Amino acid sequence: MVKPSHIITPNYKEADLICLDLSGTQLVFRLPMHEGSFEALISESQIDLHEMFGKFPEDAHKYSKFITLVQQLWTYKSAITPFDAGRVIFSAKISEVSVSPDSSLLCLTTFLNSTIDAFSDIFGEYDREVEDEFKMLGSTPSQDDMWVYPKKADDLKAYQNNLTTWRICRTGHPGAPPLAFWVGTPIDPTHILVLNFSFSGFQEKDIGPGICRDELMEAYVKDFLEHFHIQYSPETLAEMEQYK
Repeated sequence: MVKPSHIITPNYKEADLICLDLSGTQLVFRLPMHEGSFEALISESQIDLHEMFGKFPEDAHKYSKFITLVQQLWTYKSAITPFDAGRVIFSAKISEVSVSPDSSLLCLTTFLNSTIDAFSDIFGEYDREVEDEFKMLGSTPSQDDMWVYPKKADDLKAYQNNLTTWRICRTGHPGAPPLAFWVGTPIDPTHILVLNFSFSGFQEKDIGPGICRDELMEAYVKDFLEHFHIQYSPETLAEMEQYK
């Protein structure tokens, strides 16, 4: 899409180059300068995934097992007003997923099914709470009252960039727009890299008439992915070949 020329986006060429080693998987990406009021988080450069996830208690909920690699905020300036056009809170996390011994997240079907199951388990509970509240009031919730999340594999849209196939979807509640962007991809047989982009701002008065805010935010997500590279371990690359 054509992006508004008056919105000043991060200069990725001058952004910090972040290099993380996750048990042989290398993440190399450009990270815009943190501009939030909270303290930015960037993990140590080398992480032993087996050791880190081994620290979780055995009875920990399966969807609570994740490691935060990055969390920070950056803004999109406006060249025609003194105010920001928009901002985004970004996070990068590694989640560990339990799969059967004869399966792997590197198999597309396994990855998609496990991801849909996770969303259904978490957001489905949110929807049941909404339904219970309306039931107490003697009414039925509309679609606008329910949470938005992927419910089938086709809801996880494929986007290929820098030799990695990402899956992108929207999550959140229609009552608190805009919806966030969830971006994920497996990095080995049992771990998923998840990027979350929670935007605010980008109102019509800031971006101009005739521009779809959702499309613009998605374009900015893809701008970030242009500067994100995953170098898989030799073992992972060999297994990925089996599922092509």
